[in-house]
Amino acid sequence: MKRNVEFKAELRDPNLATSIALALGARHVGTLEQTDTYYKVARGRLKKRETVGDETEWIMYRRPDTATSKISEFALYGDEEAVERFGKSPMPIWVIVKKHRELFILDNVRIHLDAVEQLGNFLEFEALVRPADTKPPSCPTCQSQDLERLLSAPAGVTSPERNLALAKAERKRWQPVHRGREYEEHQAALKEHEEHRMDAAETKKHKDD
Repeated sequence: MKRNVEFKAELRDPNLATSIALALGARHVGTLEQTDTYYKVARGRLKKRETVGDETEWIMYRRPDTATSKISEFALYGDEEAVERFGKSPMPIWVIVKKHRELFILDNVRIHLDAVEQLGNFLEFEALVRPADTKPPSCPTCQSQDLERLLSAPAGVTSPERNLALAKAERKRWQPVHRGREYEEHQAALKEHEEHRMDAAETKKHKDD
C-alpha cells in the first residue's frame, strides 16, 4: 500500500484560504466535482470516488481516527480491478458525500479546499510518503520543518511566515476591488468596530470618574 500524511480541519473562510495558498506560491490545478460513496467493510475503509470528467476510482485505506495529522495507507483500483477484488455483489452503503473541491499544489503537498454538501467547508493537506523516506516527510519550502509541524499549524507555516502570508493575502484580496462595494463594506465594518471600541472606552472612563 502507498502512504499519505493527511491533515483535515473545518474551514471558516474559503476566500481567505485561497488568497493565502496563492500568496505562499501554491498552484491552482483544478476545480473538481466529486461524489464519494463509502461502503461498510469488515476491515479498513472503502470508498468509490466519482469525479466529473475523470475515471472512477476505488480507494481502500486505513488510518487512525485522530484530529491531528495522521498516516493513511491506501490502494487505488479501477472499476475492473474493484470487481476482481471486491466481487460483483452490491456492498452495503454507509454514506454518500458530495463535494466541490478546489485543488492546489505546493511543493509535495496537495491542498484541498472543499465545500461539502450539508456539512460545510473543509481544508485538507495530503503529502505522499515514499518508501525510500527514512525520516518524517518535509516540505521543501520549509527546509528543516517536519510535515507534522507544517500541517498542524493554522496556515501550514511558521508564525512569521504566516503573518507575512496573511498580510500579502489581504493586500491581494482587496487590491482588485479597492473602490468597489466589498471594500467599502469592509471599511464601514472597521469604522463601526472602532466607534464601538471608543464608546466602550468613554463609558469606562465615566464610571472610573
